[in-house]
Amino acid sequence: MNNVIGKTKPSISLGFTLVELLVVIGIIALLISILLPSLNKSRRAALAVECQSNMRQMGVGLRMYTEANNSWLPSSGEDGDAAGTALTLPDKWGWASDCLWMNAVSHYTFGKTYNQIQVDAMNGRGRVPIDGDHHVLVCPAAPPAVGSWTSTDGDPVVNGYFMMWGNNNVNGSLTATQRQTFVCYAWNYKLFGGTANATSSTNPTGGWAQMGKITQIPHPAETCIVFEKRTSMAEVTPADDAYYASYSGKTNQIVGSPVGRFRGDWRRFSSRHDGSGFVLFADGHVSSFKMRDVLTPTTVSGTTYDWNKYNQLIWNCQALAK
Repeated sequence: MNNVIGKTKPSISLGFTLVELLVVIGIIALLISILLPSLNKSRRAALAVECQSNMRQMGVGLRMYTEANNSWLPSSGEDGDAAGTALTLPDKWGWASDCLWMNAVSHYTFGKTYNQIQVDAMNGRGRVPIDGDHHVLVCPAAPPAVGSWTSTDGDPVVNGYFMMWGNNNVNGSLTATQRQTFVCYAWNYKLFGGTANATSSTNPTGGWAQMGKITQIPHPAETCIVFEKRTSMAEVTPADDAYYASYSGKTNQIVGSPVGRFRGDWRRFSSRHDGSGFVLFADGHVSSFKMRDVLTPTTVSGTTYDWNKYNQLIWNCQALAK
């Protein structure tokens, strides 16, 4: 065997130099900066599609409810933001009422009423759906609950939930109680007027005058039934309030409207999907609207500050121009 004196094998480097690592890291960072906006945009679009799907499911659930109840639509419920406005409902069952719109929609689309879900949570069986959870009443893009403290009613929030008032019926007696709620949509309580509160010979149910049959809606393809509602005051700006005030003359209506409620009108509309929000119409279809489109009134027959958008978006089907 011949030995070569004075020669050694050259060393082989198996790693990267610092310069090479910095170049690779720089390229990766550049690719991320290019791709991230597109990925975020795709994610936002996917969340909007899921929210729109929620509302379409609601439309199916409401149709099933009306077919089972002689065309009657469910009730919007009361405000529920104070003990004096706790949910009562015409059948006097409060939280457990089958005609409360949240119970009706949740039952026909998710298998359980919202009341059942709340009761289960109070008994340690699961939790009430909240931001990030999958439920037909929860928008996947909704931010955590942040109430409006500029309102005299307030929006009490505890552990990420709006604490809303409702009645429990125990052996025929109603007891006002607070419950955890997180509902990202609201019933259009202006649908059939929504202004009567006192009982009378023509309105024996008082505040429930806003209830009606789906067959009483003259333009179902234009009439709002349920709309996407804010869950946080961060979803609107003082400029939105100023825009509304410029038409209505009323300030603090947008930033000051409590958003924990289950019912409402255009003042609680959300635009969380790149400046837009969804509306479910009486015929079952869903459309998207910009915040400013919803907050812009029309003038019809000399009447100003009418927020019905004829041939587009109707809130109060009883106020249609003749």
